[in-house]
Amino acid sequence: LSIGGDDVSNLLQKLLLEKGYLVTARRTEVIEELKTDMCTVANDFDERLENTSDEKVVLGQNVFKIGKELIEPPELLFQPKKFGKDSMGIIEGIQECIKKWGVNNEENYSNIILCGGSSQINLMNTRIEKDLEKVLKLTPTIHSLGSHATWQGALHSRFPDSISREKYEEFGTSIVGFHPKKSARTVR
Repeated sequence: LSIGGDDVSNLLQKLLLEKGYLVTARRTEVIEELKTDMCTVANDFDERLENTSDEKVVLGQNVFKIGKELIEPPELLFQPKKFGKDSMGIIEGIQECIKKWGVNNEENYSNIILCGGSSQINLMNTRIEKDLEKVLKLTPTIHSLGSHATWQGALHSRFPDSISREKYEEFGTSIVGFHPKKSARTVR
């Protein structure tokens, strides 16, 4: 995917600016707190957007009267083209990743691990499970490890050739290779 948490944060800041809120001081803190604590992934985006009205949101010393601004940013991860981004969405990204793994079976969809700040957005797991279930006709299992747990993802994977953080720090990028029938992470 060529989109991520920064794009979600930037869209949230842009929507707040369009609403008349200038978030500059402590931008990262305010935007990130709004994103992870107040934004919500909608199961049905269009319906939710249509039925959302502005509400008063108090965050520290900041008071916002917002509604759709908390629903649109996370949708960027699912429908980037709707927001002018030329990228596949997270569902297509998951499918593409498993396809590249070389074995497209139900077991691969039972070990999807989300890491990073955007994985903490309300109802993210629920929406991914719902969308994948629609496309694949099976129920995936989503694990969310949190905003600083990217390296732990490999620890929970079923890939015996995953690289530990210690090995990566010792050998750098030279340790990473590509084996199309195994994994994108194989030790040389």
